[in-house]
Parts: sequence; structure tokens; C-alpha cells
Amino acid sequence: MAARREPAWLSAPATGGRSVDLALASALAHPLPVTLWTPDGLGDADAAPLVWCHDGPEYAQRAALLQWAGAHVEDGSLPPFRLALAQPQRRNQIYSASPRYLRSFDRAVADLRDRVPVESPLAVMGASLGGLTSLLVALHDPGVGCVLSQSGSFFEAGGEDRAWRWFERVVGAADRVRDGAFADRSDDLLIGLTCGRDEGNLAANRRMRDALRRQGFDVAWQTARGGHDWDTWRDTLDPVWPDLLRRAWSG
Repeated sequence: MAARREPAWLSAPATGGRSVDLALASALAHPLPVTLWTPDGLGDADAAPLVWCHDGPEYAQRAALLQWAGAHVEDGSLPPFRLALAQPQRRNQIYSASPRYLRSFDRAVADLRDRVPVESPLAVMGASLGGLTSLLVALHDPGVGCVLSQSGSFFEAGGEDRAWRWFERVVGAADRVRDGAFADRSDDLLIGLTCGRDEGNLAANRRMRDALRRQGFDVAWQTARGGHDWDTWRDTLDPVWPDLLRRAWSG
């Protein structure tokens, strides 16, 4: 089997940046910890687009997300933008279609907007349970203009994970999306779905793609050789995600 080809942006020149740790308002028993990354040349008072990334520190460490962002800012393919790297606490609980987390996301984003000026629609991304959560918050929040869900945990009734504590809650949330509960967002939300061709989530992700398209959503779809892992998620950031961001941020 041929070796995996790394994406070109991984070794491209990249704009550097600075990071600050924040504790944002939430509906949970604790604030939401977020690391806010700002590219060099963008002042603290400068308005800019914002990407909220679930499992953000892991994306940065294991999928080179800051290099990805810096490379696209450096070559001008994306405008200077900030990244909110959300750090999950009790990840399985809050990323499993938790209503309290959905309310917390709204509060945290409002808090963040009070600290830095955000222009253009908000963008949200995540993988696995974070991919499910990213889609749910995007559907619930009209301020979100585009979302990337990588290998989303769109569980279906009778699945192999049915003994998991929050399985039924995830199935119920995914069913509501598939059944059209949020079809009214189809005119103003761009959706990207990616999935490895060698992983168990592929069929469920295809069915979610088809359900969303039937409801009128604009859904970009990408697969790649690989499984449910960070290298696959890294390798499927392009071209889907920057394409959606440009469209959402261009107005």
C-alpha cells in the first residue's frame, strides 16, 4: 500500500500567532476553558472572523491546526482569523448532545464576542463526538454560518455502541437532525462532512449527508483513505474547510 501523502500546507510557510487562555461563561458547573489563537499582524481590537474548534488543543497538537491556519493566512487563501481552541471537560458527557452544553456554547460565544470583535458568520468544527456537537450547535445557533464535522458520531438505533451511557441521547439528537427538525436552517448554513473510507462511521455519515441534502442543505462531502484518527482528519481539512470558510466569510 502506498504511503500516506501529507498535505502541502503541512510544510508551507505559515504566519505565526499568539495564544491566550480564557475561561468563558457557561451553563455548566464550571467555565468553558478556551485557548484563543490570533495570527501575527491582527491586533486585539481588530475585527476578524472566528473559528470555534471542539477538542481544539488536540487538533493543534495532533492535526497541526495552527500550522494549517497560519499557512492559509500566509498565502492569502483565507483572511486573518482567530481560532478558539475549546478544551473539553467531561468530554463524553458534554459532547454527547448535552442540552446544557448547547446553552453553554451560546453563553461562551457571547462572552468571547465581548472580549474580541468578531466579524462574519461564526464557523465551528470538530471530529467524532466533537463533529456531532459541532453540527448540533451550528443547527441551533443562527449566528453560525458554516460547520465542519469530521467522522461525526451520528449514532443510529441498534448500533454497536448501544451499551454506552449516552448512546440513546446521541441517537435521539441525530434522529432529529435526519428527520428534518432543523430544515429551516438550510438557507443560511454551509455544512462540510468528511470521513475515512476505512472506518465504521462511514455509512452513518453518508446517511446523514443524504438526509441533510434532501432537506435542502448545501453539504460538501469528502472521504479519504484512513480511519477514525487524527491523521485522517488532518488530511481532510483541505479542500472542504477553506472552501466553505471563504464562501461563508465572503458575505
